[in-house]
Amino acid sequence: MSTRFFTNRRDNTLIEKFAGVFSNKPSEKSVPLPPGHHAQVRLAVEHFENAIQSELTANRKVSSKHTPSEQSALALLKTLSAFHLLSPEEQHLCRVASEAVGKVKFQKLAGKLAALAKKQKKTPSPVDVFIDSALAILKTYPLLEPSNPDLPDAPPAGLTPDIIISESFI
Repeated sequence: MSTRFFTNRRDNTLIEKFAGVFSNKPSEKSVPLPPGHHAQVRLAVEHFENAIQSELTANRKVSSKHTPSEQSALALLKTLSAFHLLSPEEQHLCRVASEAVGKVKFQKLAGKLAALAKKQKKTPSPVDVFIDSALAILKTYPLLEPSNPDLPDAPPAGLTPDIIISESFI
């Protein structure tokens, strides 16, 4: 730095010294502001306020990461819900259970299903026994209660379309 900022005459702070260097002199002509200056400053202030608000709300967001047992339970339920040996009602029960595990409605449900999946990997049992034990676990929880507003609509019973008609709009 230049020595003129550090004089022994007065004990000024560095900012006061910079203010002295950049001060306006009466002999200087003023430069007019660009036409969009105030709009640009307003946009910058709004952007700054939005950035501060998003930083504050970023800390409040709930993490959507699942625990390993939840991941295992979700994989098991996804496989079961697509399994052809299950009735439509049992497939619907599996889909509702996967939503419940995803939303962590029943804390022990994911653990029980993960333990069942781990047991199946270690000592495989017949498919029908495995499905029955998984459904027995699911039926111990009130997943299909009518008071639950988060339930998806039940699949229509006995309505399988023979022909699917579609329209395209131009």
